[in-house]
Amino acid sequence: MSHIDDADRLARKRSTMLPVIAIIFVQQFLVFNTADGTVAIVLQVAWVVMSLLATLTLLTGGMWLHTRALRSLINDELSESNRQKGVAAAFVSAMLVAVLIFAVAPFEPIPTQRAAHLVVTVSLAVGLLVFALAERKSLG
Repeated sequence: MSHIDDADRLARKRSTMLPVIAIIFVQQFLVFNTADGTVAIVLQVAWVVMSLLATLTLLTGGMWLHTRALRSLINDELSESNRQKGVAAAFVSAMLVAVLIFAVAPFEPIPTQRAAHLVVTVSLAVGLLVFALAERKSLG
């Protein structure tokens, strides 16, 4: 199998896994406030780690365990364009959620940690989904 075939296979795999990551990320948000004590701390640490990994995946395209040459084939110009669409969607959704929180806060105060959690979760999930859907569309 050639490097080009490997890159195509991995790009398809990435476009399948990104929505799964987004769903897990949102699911983790939904159960976040159901734990107390040590479990809550573990959930917070897990969420921070997952947020950082999701952000790095959205910013770089992921595939860090593969060679630089293979990553450059996976992250071609079209893939970079799709990734930029995901980053832009993440930014816009973060702004919209932040404005919504601002508008709702006088009527229903939202703790700072919860507001940040909501903004980051929604924006990263939207960004990952837009990136994945654009990749799927371009891969055929």
